[in-house]
Amino acid sequence: MKAFSRLSVQMLAVAVLSASVSRAPRAEFQDLAAALKQAVSRTESKLGALESWQKKIFADEVVAQSSFFVRGYRPGPGGEQGAIQVDVDQELIRKYLAFYGPKDLKREAPRVGVYFFPERGCVRCMEAGAAIRTLVKSRLEARGLTLIWISDSDVVGAIGGVPVFGKSLDEKVREIAASRALSGALIGQWRQTPVDSIDSAHADEKHFQLRISFATGPDATFAYRHDRQLELLANDPFDPAATKILTEALTEVGARALLAATTGKSGSSVTGEELTLSVTGVRDFFQYSALKTALQQTLNEVAVVHERKLARGIAVFAIATVKTAADVRSKLSQVKIVPEGGGSTQGVALVLSGPDAKKSEGPGEIADGAASIHGELR
Repeated sequence: MKAFSRLSVQMLAVAVLSASVSRAPRAEFQDLAAALKQAVSRTESKLGALESWQKKIFADEVVAQSSFFVRGYRPGPGGEQGAIQVDVDQELIRKYLAFYGPKDLKREAPRVGVYFFPERGCVRCMEAGAAIRTLVKSRLEARGLTLIWISDSDVVGAIGGVPVFGKSLDEKVREIAASRALSGALIGQWRQTPVDSIDSAHADEKHFQLRISFATGPDATFAYRHDRQLELLANDPFDPAATKILTEALTEVGARALLAATTGKSGSSVTGEELTLSVTGVRDFFQYSALKTALQQTLNEVAVVHERKLARGIAVFAIATVKTAADVRSKLSQVKIVPEGGGSTQGVALVLSGPDAKKSEGPGEIADGAASIHGELR
């Protein structure tokens, strides 16, 4: 058995879910899934004092979707038959547990508008509504939020016509929520993918699109937000995809809440301009893990770092900060990367981009373990 990244772990979760539909998963899948859950469960004692609502979320949500909070795993000293060593992302769990409506929105009983827009003529889309509704209700109420369901007639009246799938509908529903003095809005949209949006090689196959947007915050700008759209194949269930997006959204909102608590700022003032750090030349998962840990430790007081993309040789991080790109770049120059077991960092390049990141020439390479950063405006 070799080491596996977070992407591999999430693929395992998909495999287990798919297998449960048609047949029982193989014993090794069951054993591995159990090992991941056990490893995540053991981290509760390392998170410090948790409030009652956090303990419930940890038990009901974090452990249940343990693969999301695992960076990777590898065999223990016993090789193939040995215990599995699991690398749990405790910082990600902290972010997921950070947001609680009454505390972070400065309201005793914050209300959030919810609007669902499934394609009316799509049987699968209409059937998916009940499970997604249950999921959203459970996740938001666990965080002290009261759901206010926004009707089709409310949206049609505000738009002046029939709603259209996409970002503009998210914006319109957020406007409705703000006009009613609500503390945020969650919009779910799903439909069968239009034929002209499917690759010609698969034009005869049914695909589906699921889009969820969640925006909240202590003022009417709803500055803590996350939008995500996924493409589903014909037999992919909707609810695991909805769970993934909602988990990402609540983690993102939690990161914003943590940043607000750290900086003493709130609302739109805490978001600043989000920067992107792109890292190329990452050799393996262990080097990536060392890089992410170093970034989180170095930027802890000025920013919240969360993973945007992880692919072969490439890692992209979003940096939410109220500081300037120059301030972040100065901090990044202190980053030291020492992968487990040592090894060279030659060839690893970091590019910081954002609205105020000044352009400079040439790649920024990590030499002798110290990051040399350059900004690139994209």
